[in-house]
Amino acid sequence: MTTELVDVVLTALTAGAAAGLKDTATSAVKDSYTALRTRTLKVLKTGRTNGAETGTTVEQLVADPAEHRQDLIEILAAAKPAEVAELAEAAQTVLSALDSGNSTAGKFTVYADNAKGVVVGDHTVANFTFAD
Repeated sequence: MTTELVDVVLTALTAGAAAGLKDTATSAVKDSYTALRTRTLKVLKTGRTNGAETGTTVEQLVADPAEHRQDLIEILAAAKPAEVAELAEAAQTVLSALDSGNSTAGKFTVYADNAKGVVVGDHTVANFTFAD
């Protein structure tokens, strides 16, 4: 279990909760967030059963992720590996649903092999003078 997983889960929980409150949230966002909450509840329950000594709730994780980060680390360490994997998948699904516009995919593909001057973007202006 890595701290990156904890960060992904906390980010997905808080971003999903924030997006779910908006009228513009898609059903994919709402459904994936509901699935993430369900998985999180399952992991919290299993983690406590297996010895994690924390009473942290999903609501607390969403409300103040920084304060409860260590609790989530402890819970994930005590949870079943299969449940942790399901939680990670659910978190990624929420983040993907939130980024349905593929904002991270990039707008431009640039191949600049042997380029002398490159300008990328919308409405750009550049003046180059090259001496061969």
